[in-house]
Formats: sequence, C-alpha cells, structure tokens
Amino acid sequence: MKRIGIALLAFAGLSLLILNIIQNLDGQAVAADDEELAEKIDQLNPENGEVSYLDYLHYWALTHDHVQIAVIGSSVTNGKGASSTSKNWPSLMTRSIQQTQAVLEKSKLSNYGVNGATIQNLLDNGSFEQMIKEEPNFIIIESSILNSHRKNEPLKNTNESIRMAVEQIHQSLPTSKILLTSPNPATTKLDTDYNDIGLNYQEYLESTEDYILSQGWNYADMYGAMLIDFEEEGLTLEQTLADGLHPNDLGYRIWARQLMLYLEEDRTL
Repeated sequence: MKRIGIALLAFAGLSLLILNIIQNLDGQAVAADDEELAEKIDQLNPENGEVSYLDYLHYWALTHDHVQIAVIGSSVTNGKGASSTSKNWPSLMTRSIQQTQAVLEKSKLSNYGVNGATIQNLLDNGSFEQMIKEEPNFIIIESSILNSHRKNEPLKNTNESIRMAVEQIHQSLPTSKILLTSPNPATTKLDTDYNDIGLNYQEYLESTEDYILSQGWNYADMYGAMLIDFEEEGLTLEQTLADGLHPNDLGYRIWARQLMLYLEEDRTL
C-alpha cells in the first residue's frame, strides 16, 4: 500500500508538472498571437505610413467594435437606374469589402444619395449633418457635378461647397477617412453640351478634380476609370446607361469594380 501511495504521489506530481508545461506553452502561444496581432495593427495603422483604404477598414475593424461606411451624393449614388438597391455601386462595393476580411463581414453602409442634389443642396438640407450623426469611419463623397452642370452652378461655388462639406466632416469626425469621387460618364453630358452659363460637364470634372487634389485630398476619377473599362470590355457608353444619364446594373457593376481597385492601392489617408 505504501508503494502504491508513493506511486500515486509521483503520478500526481508528474501530472502537475505536465499541466504546468502545457499552461506555459499556451501562455507563450497567446503572447505570440497577441504580439502578431499588435504587429499587424501597427502595419495597418494609417498614421504609420501609406496604406490602402481596405487596410484602414481592416485596421478599424481590429481596433473597434464596428465598421460604418457612408456614401453621399446625387441620384447616381442613390442608385437611380439600377434594377434594385442591391445593384447600385455603394451596395456592390460594400459587399466586396465585406468579403475581403472575416472581421469586415459585418461592415454597414448608409446611403445619403439624393436625387437632383448638388453638394450645396446636401449641406442646405441637412444630409451631411444627418450622416455625421451616425459617426461613420469611412465616407465617400460623390461630387454631384451632374447636377451642378444642370443647375448652372458656377465652378467657384461648386468647389467652395466641396470645401465646406469636407471641413464639416473633419471638424466633427477628425478620425474618419474621406474619399471624394466623380460621377459617371453619360451620353447626355458630352463635351458639346453647354449649360446656360457656357460650361460643359467636362469643365466641372476638371475643375473639381484640380481643386480637390490641390487641397491634398484623395480623389477617385470614376469618370475616367469607367471609360477605360468600357473600352477594354468592348462596351459602348450607351450599353452601360439606363437612360443616358444614370448607370444600369452593368454600369454600376463596373463603377464598383473600378472603385474597389482604387481602394486596394496604398496611399496617404
């Protein structure tokens, strides 16, 4: 019996030793995982250098409990011309973002596109204020110049409204990242189509792009990128539009695809 007792004590001691070793190894593994995660977060942090917008969203998802995306602009941001809201460019983009990383699967989208609106209209009607209240961490502003051209808005006023919109966001949401984009090409907005103050759509495109870049803000030229995509795919502009102005499902799909390519590129955010 004495030998059995000694054997049991020895076995118990050995078991405790093995358990100790396992716990130490587990602790080391957790520590290694924590160190690896911290290193990953550091690499994705836009404050530490150039990263892509997708990297930034990944960073935000790892360091916060949610990812909130907001888009704001005109009817082509709202999705007019698409067969359903799920087929407009903001919805397609968000689904693509959700598929890039497991932690981004629950990313949410708020769409503040308003039919017929310019940026100034969106400031005046409280759309920017309403969007800011949701505290999105990534905001895409579509310049809405299809309507600026239609409403004969002077170029200076168009650029000034963009400045006011960006400043309002920066003041209220200093950590949120902003991307400005152009609208799409349209057969009703050719370079021969002048408005009542003698400007064509292309002059609004050039003026707003030059102004945005001069401020050091990021700008995605969807107009140019979509035209290149159409040519590479052997598509005519007419095939991508629902009514000469608003994209159809194909046009929105190409818009979302080109925007995702932009979001994948490293840059200063």
